[in-house]
Amino acid sequence: MYQSDTEGLVVMDVTDRSSPAAIGSVPGITGGRLAVDDWRALTSQGGLQIWDLRDPYATIPQLGTLTIPIGDATVTALDLQGDRACVGTLGYVHLYDVSNPAAPLAIASFPTTEGVRNVAIVGDRVIATADQMGLRVYDIGGAAPAFLGAYIIPGTMFDLEVFGDRVVVEAFNYGALYMLDIGNPAAGIPLVQSLAAGSGTHRLAFGTTHAWISSGGGLLEGRQFATHAWQPAYNFAEILPQPCDGLLGVRTSAVTSGDPAAATWTVVVDGAFFDFDPAADGTPTPWQYHGNDGTGDWSWNVALELDSNGDSPVISDLAFEFLYDRPVITAVTDVPNDQGGQLRLQWRRSGYDRAGSPQPLLGYAVYRLVDPLLGAKALNPPSPAEAKSLPPGDWDYLGLYAADGEDKYSVIVPSLADASVEGGDYVTTYLVRARTTTVGLNYDSLVLSGVSVDDLAPNAPQQLTVAYAGGGNGLAWLASPEADLRYYNVYRGDHAGFVPGPANLVRQQTGLTWQDAVPEPFAAHYKITAVDFAGNESEAALPAVVADAPGLPAVRFGLAPNVPNPFNPRTVVGFSLERAGTARLRIHDAAGRLVRTLHDGGTLAAGRHEVAWEGLDDAGRPVAAGVYHCRLESGGQVATRRLTLVK
Repeated sequence: MYQSDTEGLVVMDVTDRSSPAAIGSVPGITGGRLAVDDWRALTSQGGLQIWDLRDPYATIPQLGTLTIPIGDATVTALDLQGDRACVGTLGYVHLYDVSNPAAPLAIASFPTTEGVRNVAIVGDRVIATADQMGLRVYDIGGAAPAFLGAYIIPGTMFDLEVFGDRVVVEAFNYGALYMLDIGNPAAGIPLVQSLAAGSGTHRLAFGTTHAWISSGGGLLEGRQFATHAWQPAYNFAEILPQPCDGLLGVRTSAVTSGDPAAATWTVVVDGAFFDFDPAADGTPTPWQYHGNDGTGDWSWNVALELDSNGDSPVISDLAFEFLYDRPVITAVTDVPNDQGGQLRLQWRRSGYDRAGSPQPLLGYAVYRLVDPLLGAKALNPPSPAEAKSLPPGDWDYLGLYAADGEDKYSVIVPSLADASVEGGDYVTTYLVRARTTTVGLNYDSLVLSGVSVDDLAPNAPQQLTVAYAGGGNGLAWLASPEADLRYYNVYRGDHAGFVPGPANLVRQQTGLTWQDAVPEPFAAHYKITAVDFAGNESEAALPAVVADAPGLPAVRFGLAPNVPNPFNPRTVVGFSLERAGTARLRIHDAAGRLVRTLHDGGTLAAGRHEVAWEGLDDAGRPVAAGVYHCRLESGGQVATRRLTLVK
């Protein structure tokens, strides 16, 4: 331990703390300031002198002296770290290169106006306290040391302690400690927290959880800090100064626990300070308006004071909202479950949309950008005067909406086109203008785009018919009524219950008829769907089986052999009707009990038909292996065939 007192510069051995002993000294160096690094001491009594402390048991030799280059030579603060020495006087901070103590070099001198109370060399920075000029930070890492920034409080700043990007200083007049963030001093030095420390404080030192303060009355007092007081992630949040860019109003919301009075919220807009007191449950505070023209800078911070009783505040959610002179489009989204052609446009109000506004609004005018690639011109163009003030391009004027002081607005607006399979996502662009009562004075939002989607499938085609007409099957159906119909998908399967899919898609047809030159016409089953330009596909039209074409000789009534036979588990039953009429097709077991009804009395056209049996009864259960009988009834005629199910 080192001290400078009436005995001179004294080196103390404190290995036995109950009985410290002096092991070396430099007589005559009494009082004044003292700074010590690993092996040197810098003293101010009798001039600035550098001493070699590597062998304090022997004579302590002098290594060199420093000269105050300008200003008052009264030394008020010293620090010595590595190759740098720093000296504070009544009006300057002086920096020296002491890599050669015998010939130190003056590097820079920074004027402070007020007397310097303390200095600290921390890495590439010098931090100093200078009476009414506050905390001051200097960059000493480059070839040209420079002033970075300052934090000024009402009161004389005295001692300081540095913890990474945090510095704690004490205000001598006010008896308070201030923790400041010096992470980016060029952009501002915000207050993290403050703590009452008693009046007349002179010196302070920090351990892990306590600040120890020597007061003017000769007392040594302790102040407890939670360990996480030094972790900015827990105790401090800020946005450094940003351009206002039309900022008019601000509000905040927060979810907090603990003592809400221990949280201090501040927003600074163009030099005006606004304090907030948000509710603990996250309810937003009232809007505050700073009343200027939206120029200058703004910043905010929140600081948490710690409670030694353990009821310190915790912020679990925090939000700041801002109002500008212009409206802000927040979203352009598709309207779900529609045929497309429209979007939902949402925006946050202008800061002038309020009672007592210095610029009352007529309302919000909504514009849509015209796309020349669509071959369209503006359907409802704005006036020539308005068009000049809009962004480049042609614009449709969609309407004027009332300004009612709502925080958010939402309207349904038409789009230019929908997303499609061929064209992909087509974007439509919008702009919202806050139109004031002063002619020609408007505030325009930034533009924002969205994509409208037709997400409703077309109706299924109706009255699908399939007829054998020699060399293939002729298909016909009625048109789907949708205006955005693109084409019809034709699917072919080998049984009535087939599922339409890419593997059995045989045709995409824009017309209402198609001839399918299939090799086995009577083994084909068909389903047809409608597809729109958005790619939506309808349900399939009712399954159709092949019938003879009109005009051909009528076939005889009867049952064709089922294919395959024997079968497991599926077979196709073919039958013919001489004339159209009702028909019934059933499966019975060997005892004559009804097992499955394949067609129950519905009217069928004259011609050949096919129905599949999957080996299930009417309850959907698999039937046992054995011999079954298929019975066809129509127009008073009956035909039967034997079927064999094997397993």
